[in-house]
Parts: sequence; structure tokens; C-alpha cells
Amino acid sequence: MFTPIFDTRAEFISCSEDQYLADRPELVRYLNSFDGSVDVWGDYRAARGFLKSNSRVETTYNNYRTQVERLLMWCWLKRKKPFRELLRSDVEAFLDFCCNPDPEWIGTAIKGRFILSEGVFIPNAEWRPFSKRVPKSKAKLAAENLTELPAPAFSMSAGSIRQVYAAMNSLFSFCNNELLMSTNPCLQLGKNKSQWTSRTLQIPKSKAITKLQWEFVIETAEEMADESPATFERTLFIIVMMISCYLRVSDLAGNAGWQPTMGCFVKGNDGWWYHVVGKGNVHDKVAVKPDCMTYLARYRRHLNLPPTPSPGETEPLLRTKSGRSGLTARQIRRDVQKVLDRALAKMIKADFSEEEVDSLRSATLHWFRHTGATFDAPYRNPKNLQMDMRHKRMSTTQDIYYNAQDDERIAEVARLTVKR
Repeated sequence: MFTPIFDTRAEFISCSEDQYLADRPELVRYLNSFDGSVDVWGDYRAARGFLKSNSRVETTYNNYRTQVERLLMWCWLKRKKPFRELLRSDVEAFLDFCCNPDPEWIGTAIKGRFILSEGVFIPNAEWRPFSKRVPKSKAKLAAENLTELPAPAFSMSAGSIRQVYAAMNSLFSFCNNELLMSTNPCLQLGKNKSQWTSRTLQIPKSKAITKLQWEFVIETAEEMADESPATFERTLFIIVMMISCYLRVSDLAGNAGWQPTMGCFVKGNDGWWYHVVGKGNVHDKVAVKPDCMTYLARYRRHLNLPPTPSPGETEPLLRTKSGRSGLTARQIRRDVQKVLDRALAKMIKADFSEEEVDSLRSATLHWFRHTGATFDAPYRNPKNLQMDMRHKRMSTTQDIYYNAQDDERIAEVARLTVKR
């Protein structure tokens, strides 16, 4: 019933439209299976043009692809009309559907869209437009206790609904500019879209590990680097860079237009900087702590390089074990997760309380960025932290890492009692 339409960004940009379709005969058969009342081919080409115009950054492409595929399938299978003819009422109905999709539209895991078989790409029968997953912490707890995995529940957060709306709005604006649509039905919603984006109370959750947990993580990373230098010297360096310089994974894995090298470390008058090409292909730099340079020297010695990089050095920042330059974000996450898993096991074995270990089960690679900023905020000028975090607005840094008003409010009520 469900046939994915657009493959990974790498596959999407690597060939012409004709070649893409020739490599996916099942997709062509699927598109031809609709009767003439729904112009699916017109939708396909309009959506393809939109994705192509947003394919420079992989994360942008992936997000738009997800939302566009859901919209196309809903239009063709449920609404029986091309998306280019949608009205405001249709957009409202689609947002309602995204909040509560039919059970058969929901998978229990994220699956690849196509599988290469005998020279052609065939649709993955297990792929679904939506997915529901057990939270990472609950999955790990079930594995530790040798119990069955709890059944996942589907829910669409307000943030996810905002992504749906933003993607639709961008798609319709693109088609309007290309004279493929006469109006943008999203604009007709106006403030009414808040009924979908403010559906539930969103309680902020910390995305930082504690200082105790960090002690276990860094100790474990160093231990694993000593045991297996070929893999974990690199992982130790990655973890230290992410927490010390507040990096995103793309700052180490690179992107379509930039691959980090050792030459990205540049010595200034008073210290070292790490230069990156970040979100939106913006060139920026991050101040590097002196003891972070100690870990860089350790990593470079493992690679048989001098302790510090030379100006303009072209040696790749990361290499695979086979020597290939560059490391994917997925591989980085996989290696770091091994360190987190062992650190968690050590804390459990040491009989730390559930409260002390629980958040480590949920920790992901991106948590290191937030953890480093959380640790450093009390000792840093907010403006300087904003620049190293590369936040566009000072308010973002202030709201997340500087909670003086919250601290004052808690301190005030701590002095008050129920009985007077």
C-alpha cells in the first residue's frame, strides 16, 4: 500500500530524473496505478523540483522529504486530489490527520525507503510514512531488566506539527512562485494554526548529563581508548571536542560543501580556534580550551602526527579505521553510544541510585553540546557563550543556560512554609 517516493539525498542528487525513475521501476508502476482523476505525475514533478531546490543541506532535505511524502500520500490516497489543488479546509484536515494518522500508516521503527536488489531499487515493504518508537531510556531499562519492551505510543508534538506546517508553507510558496499553484492555502490559516501547535503542555526536559555522569563518561572514554586505540582514541577526541567546544555532529562530520581538516585548528594571538562551516553554510569559529588541545595532541600522536596542527594542514580531522577520510554522523553516533553504554553499566554496577543514572540512558551525542554549555555558563560572559554556541539570538542562550530568575524564585519559596 505504501510506496516511498524520494530516496536519500545522496541518491536523489546523484542522477537525473529519468535515471532516478529508471532505477526504481516499482515507483513508476505505483505512480501509474492511479487513475487519471488525480494528476500524481504533476505532483511528483512539482515536489521533486521543490526538494531539489532544498537539497544543498542534508538535514533540510530530509525534513522536507518526510513532510512532502506524507502530504503526497494523504492527497492521493485519502483526499483523492493533487496537492496543487488543496484548499484551506484540506490543509486543516491534513494537520488533523498528522496528529492522529490511521494505524496502518504508522511503523514501529524508522526504515530505509528503498533496497538495492539485482541492480534496481525496490521499495522497502516495512517503510511507513509515520513511526512511533519507545523512548531510548525505556528501551535501555527494559534491556537491563530483561523485560519486554513496552508498546510504543504515537504522539505528534507541537514542534513536529510546526515542522509539518513550515514544510507545507515552503512547498506551496515554491509552487506559487513557479506558477504551479494560484494561492498558498497555508497563508489562509493565519493565527488559527495555533490550535494544532499548542495542543498539549510541553514541559522542558534537560538535555545535559550531570557532573557525576560526565566523570564516568570521560573516565570510560579514556579507558576504552587505552584498550582499543584504533577505534576509541578517535571517539575520545570526538567526545572532548563536543563537550568542550559545544559542537554539533556536523562540525566534525562535515557537510556537502565542507569537510573538516586538522587545518581548521588555527592558532591566534592568545589561543586556539576551531573554524567550522555550520548551519546555513555560515563560516564561524569556536574558542578552544587549553586542555582540549591536550586531547588533540594525544589524538594526533595516535595518528603519528606532531602534537599541534600546522597552518593550512590538509590532513582530515577524522578517518575511518581503514584510512578513508571523513566519518559519517551515523558512525560517530554509533561509536559514542558504545562509550555511553559502558559508562551507564559502570554506574549501575557501582550501585548508584536510579535518579543518578536515569538521564544517562536518554543521553545522545547532541547532549554533549548542551552539557558543556551548562557546565560553563556560570563562568562565561553570556555574549561570548552565545558566539561559541553560534546562536543567532542572545535570548536563546539566556533562556537555556542562564536561569538567574528561576534560581531566585526557587530560593524565595525555599524560605517559605505551608504552616505560618
